[in-house]
Amino acid sequence: MYLPLTSVKQRCTLSTSTIYRLIKKNLFPAPVRLSPGRVAWRESDVEKWEQNPSHATLAQEVNNDR
Repeated sequence: MYLPLTSVKQRCTLSTSTIYRLIKKNLFPAPVRLSPGRVAWRESDVEKWEQNPSHATLAQEVNNDR
């Protein structure tokens, strides 16, 4: 199953910019291109990220690095 950005943001309580900053630093799963101009995240990838107890700390560090 694939999750659109709005679902990922709600589920992970992160902003769009934070998600893409984490992706750039290889700290969050990258989206999959479904079609030109449309991406989504594999639900299993997001679940794995959520299960990592350090994900909140990593997101906070990335926000502080702006």
